[in-house]
Amino acid sequence: MRTRTLAFLSVAVWLATVAVGVNQARADVAPPDLCTSPGQSCQNAGPQYNQAGTCVATTCTKTIPSGDGGPTTMTYDCNLCQASDAGTGGGKSSSGCAIAATGPTDAAAASGGSAVALALLGIALARRRRPSR
Repeated sequence: MRTRTLAFLSVAVWLATVAVGVNQARADVAPPDLCTSPGQSCQNAGPQYNQAGTCVATTCTKTIPSGDGGPTTMTYDCNLCQASDAGTGGGKSSSGCAIAATGPTDAAAASGGSAVALALLGIALARRRRPSR
């Protein structure tokens, strides 16, 4: 009875992992140096996003999935906080903000749960084959 329960649980974990892993939501994440009004002062400029700067209208880019499953780049208008050039020895302009997916992919998330389900199934089958004493 115990091995049937363990086998059932391992199959249930695998099915749940596949169901959740396939349909993960992808959120649009705003750039960390985003600001609201061009020409206004802002406090999230610089490489660590902790310097004073000015909000500037620019074009940002982000990576999105294309119709064939691969990545493609999309551009859009945005406002970014850029540090002033005072004391930096001249600045280079930024072309915008690139947003890319981070963290585990759908396949990686599904494979982790599948490994757990297979391990549980293996334990159940190993217990089933042992001769009872």
